[in-house]
Amino acid sequence: YTTEEKIKLGYLQKYMNSFDLSSVIQKLGYKPDNEVVINEFEMFKALGNLFDGNHTEEIKTYAEFGELYYSGGFLSEDFTKLYQKYSDYTDASSYVPQKDETAADFALKTTLMYVDGYVGALYCDKFFTAEERKEVIELVDKTKDIIKNKLSQSTKLSEDVKKAVTKKIDSMKIVVGYSDDLTKVLDSSVIANTEEYSYYENISSILSASRAYNASLQGKPTDAQLLVGVYDTSAFYYPYLNTINIPAGILSEPIYSSDFTYEQKLGSVGFIIAHEIMHCIDADNIFTDSAGKPIEQWKKEEMDAFLEKYEDIEALFDGAQIVNSVYTDSSITGMECYADIGAADCMLTLLSDTLENPDYKQFFEQIAFTFAETNNRMINYSLSIMDEHANGRARVNKCLQCFDKFYEVYSVGKNDGMYLKKEDRVNIWK
Repeated sequence: YTTEEKIKLGYLQKYMNSFDLSSVIQKLGYKPDNEVVINEFEMFKALGNLFDGNHTEEIKTYAEFGELYYSGGFLSEDFTKLYQKYSDYTDASSYVPQKDETAADFALKTTLMYVDGYVGALYCDKFFTAEERKEVIELVDKTKDIIKNKLSQSTKLSEDVKKAVTKKIDSMKIVVGYSDDLTKVLDSSVIANTEEYSYYENISSILSASRAYNASLQGKPTDAQLLVGVYDTSAFYYPYLNTINIPAGILSEPIYSSDFTYEQKLGSVGFIIAHEIMHCIDADNIFTDSAGKPIEQWKKEEMDAFLEKYEDIEALFDGAQIVNSVYTDSSITGMECYADIGAADCMLTLLSDTLENPDYKQFFEQIAFTFAETNNRMINYSLSIMDEHANGRARVNKCLQCFDKFYEVYSVGKNDGMYLKKEDRVNIWK
C-alpha cells in the first residue's frame, strides 16, 4: 500500500490481534470510518505483532516512553530543557533553542504554537479589519473572472480543455487573511487558572480540545483553512488542495493599505493575488483537475503548444543581469516568470476596465516598489541558483517589457535599454 491509498478498517484489524482499532478510534472521539489511510503500513503491521499477549511489558514501556516523549517538555523547566536536548540529539530538524533564549522567548513560541488562533484573532483585530478583508476578497473574485475570460480567448486550447481548466479555477478556494473558524478550535474555558492548574494540564486540555474539534468535523464538508499563521508574510498556491493562502500578515504596508490608490492596490496585492492564481494553470498544475487527477481533454498537440510558451519565457529571462557577473537562470525561474507575466497582464486589464483615466505610471512603479530588494553579491548569487523566483530587478523589468502600455507610458523607443522587439514580447494567452 502507498500512503495515498485507503484501506478497509476490517482488513487492518486482522494485523492487530487483540488490539481493538474501532474501540480506540471511538475513545478518541472519532467515528470508526470504513476506510482509513496508513502512512507507514509495514510499521503498522510490525506494531500489531506486539499485541499477541506475549509483549505486555514491552507495550507498557513503549507507552511510558511515548507519554514522556510527547509530554515531557511540559512537566517542568528541567524536563523542558532535557526534552530539548533529546530532540536536538535525535532530530536535526527539530527546534533548537538559542543559548540566550529567555523564558519570555520560550513562552512566546509556545503561545504561538498552541493558541495560534487567538493570537491571530488579536492580530487581525488590530491590523486587518473586516472591511479590508472584504475589499481583498472582491479583488480576488475580479481577478479570477479576468483569468477565466483570458483563458476563454486563448487560441492554443480547445473548448473542452478551456471548460475543464475553468472548472478547476471555479472550484479553487482562496483564504484571505484568516480562516473563518479562527477561534473555534478552543473554547476560552479550556485555558484554566494558572494558579490552580499546571502548565502540563493546560497544554493537555488544549490538545484534547483541538482533537475534539477535529473529530467534530468528521464527515462534514469544511471550508478551506489557512495553512500558515495569520501573521505569516508569504502568499502561496497549494496544489494538493487547490487553495490559495493569503495571510493577513502580508496584507499590510508596503503590500496593502486601504489608503492606497486603486493603481497601487493592483500593482501590489492585486499582482500577488493574480500571480498565485496563475500557478493553478502553470505547467505543473494545468494538466490536472482540482483533485489532482489528469484532465483527459488535453491532447498532446495542445500540451506541446502550451509548453512552447515556457521556451519563450525562458528565452526572455535567461541571462538577465542581477548584479555584475550574476545572472538569471530561467530553467529555474520559468514557472514563476510565467505567473508574473500573467499577473501583470491581468492587472493591466482590470485597471483599464475599472478606471476611466488610470495612472499607469503609478501602477507600474508600484510593481517595482513591491519587488524591490537589496542584497550583497553572495546572497544574490545564492538566490540565483536556489530561488524559483527571478531577482526583483529582472522580475520587474523583463515582465513589463512584454506590454505595449509600458512603452507608451514611458515613451520607450528602439534606442532605449528597456526596448524589446515586438516579436520577442511574450503573450501567454496566444
